[in-house]
Amino acid sequence: MHLTPETDWDWLVVGQHHGLPTRILDWSYNPYVALWFALKKHQQNDSEPEVWVLKPSAGDIIDSLENSRPFHGTRTKLFNTEFKIPRIREQEGCFILFKYIAKSDIGFVPLEENQKMRTRIERIRLVKYAASEMLDEIEKKGFIEARFFPNIDNIAKSIKKRIYKTKA
Repeated sequence: MHLTPETDWDWLVVGQHHGLPTRILDWSYNPYVALWFALKKHQQNDSEPEVWVLKPSAGDIIDSLENSRPFHGTRTKLFNTEFKIPRIREQEGCFILFKYIAKSDIGFVPLEENQKMRTRIERIRLVKYAASEMLDEIEKKGFIEARFFPNIDNIAKSIKKRIYKTKA
């Protein structure tokens, strides 16, 4: 079934999930999902694996998207979407909408520099030498690429990787 975005919120969510630069950032309610993404990023670019934890207050959450517009906010906030494409559903996702600041070089203030949000985020650094083993363990639990990016190409890559024990 093909879903077509109907609101600016929906378009931002779809754009973010398909590689367009947007003013939103994905988060997951599921720590295994967050861990999988951190370990995959490490595997792809040999970065230091890390997971970020966000502990929002009630004032950090947009309660109703119907009564809000994504391009007219006064601060960075979290929101859930009703537009549940398979990726979002499987990633158990929610999003942060960054406030746009024209005076900033990049237009947005990173969470760790945001006065209201920086006290509610925490970075958990993982040891590099255990990253492959951790990824193997959570993939055994079903947290795999084909689950998070469901399409036939990714399913085929996952099967090939498991059978031939190579990078797909």
